[in-house]
Amino acid sequence: MVTISTRIELGSYENLFWNYYLILEADLVKSFEYCELSKDNYRCYSARYAQMLISIASEFEVICLELYKNWFASEHRVKDKVKIIQEVLLKIQDDYFPTDVKIQDVIIKTKYHALDVSPFQTLSFGKVTNMNWKKACNTLKHERQTGLESGNLENAINALAALFFVETVLIMVEKERDYATYNIVNKQSNLFILDRDLLPLNAIPLSEVHMNT
Repeated sequence: MVTISTRIELGSYENLFWNYYLILEADLVKSFEYCELSKDNYRCYSARYAQMLISIASEFEVICLELYKNWFASEHRVKDKVKIIQEVLLKIQDDYFPTDVKIQDVIIKTKYHALDVSPFQTLSFGKVTNMNWKKACNTLKHERQTGLESGNLENAINALAALFFVETVLIMVEKERDYATYNIVNKQSNLFILDRDLLPLNAIPLSEVHMNT
């Protein structure tokens, strides 16, 4: 059971969530100094990547909970974390995507070698824990002695792309709530690129979601 508290205040988002995202992102980008971001290196694993994956997946749950509070808290539909993630991703698909696009189709560009990431490709709404990076995180938490290989570059970057995606949606939701006064996120991602053709969200123009300094 998850306890629902009050929603975040306008203007506090950057300090509470986005800056934390940037720290997680910076950790992963730092690793590219010794492990080039390339599909050839996707199976490269280490305790450091394992730690990154667990931290990123945990923050993904936090942001999904924030979205859940925005959309469902007034209905008192409090559920476990897996149900919250499932309902949030379903609502994003239903409310923000064209009818012919599924959340599994989301592609997020990186700024490195034009590499694309599809963090929800293996998503099944019947069991959201089947996303490869989410499954890998659970393996690391519960079977680390035999599953350290799950802490690899591929799972870490897919988890971070998923987090970047829900962070973007949360900004859009908060901005819709008070469009005239909302002014947040002054630091851009150093890793991912928002592209309307590859990230098909229908709400506020993406150019207004992440603002330059």
